[in-house]
Amino acid sequence: MSNMTPSIKRKLDRAKIFLMDPEKGEVFFSSLLSFLNIKVDPGCGTAWTDGLNIGIDPELIEKATDEELVGVFMHEMGHVVFDHIPIYVENKSWMNRRLHNIAGDHYINLYIGDKGYVLPHWLDVYQDKKYKGWSTMQIYQDLDENEPDLPNGIGSDIRLPDNMSSTEYKERVIGNIVKATIQAERQNAYGSVPGSIQRVVKEV
Repeated sequence: MSNMTPSIKRKLDRAKIFLMDPEKGEVFFSSLLSFLNIKVDPGCGTAWTDGLNIGIDPELIEKATDEELVGVFMHEMGHVVFDHIPIYVENKSWMNRRLHNIAGDHYINLYIGDKGYVLPHWLDVYQDKKYKGWSTMQIYQDLDENEPDLPNGIGSDIRLPDNMSSTEYKERVIGNIVKATIQAERQNAYGSVPGSIQRVVKEV
């Protein structure tokens, strides 16, 4: 990890340790985080993921509370877990990339909100309760049809994998998810694995 000051390293370590706490019940997500490469990325604004890496602005790390930083990690892992990047890659000939990202943000933020996680308080995040129970694609279709006046929330934190075939990319992402699932099973915490992921792993 580049640009790693001692204070930044401490905050990142605390966020990881928080998720590793057995009482939090996040064995799956804490395991998945350990398989992702975390990059300190000055100037990126907030945070991003390409499915294999998580980039995060050092200013956000310094400014966010420990609780908010954990929420950022949970948000970015949500894009990985809920397959948002492959969905866009497979449909990019017709799909609006920013709307798809925002739809994914609504879905993830409602999901992690139900689990008690929060995002940095100064960010205008997408978390409309109207979309409770909707799939990402249903949210996308609603946004696309109604063309709302979208604020400048996170909304652009999905990046596409570089120099990698779609087959290799999927294998690596699914491999990390399977490993995280196995870790959860070994620690008798299979319930920490989202239901949609349990189905994917069974198919694999």
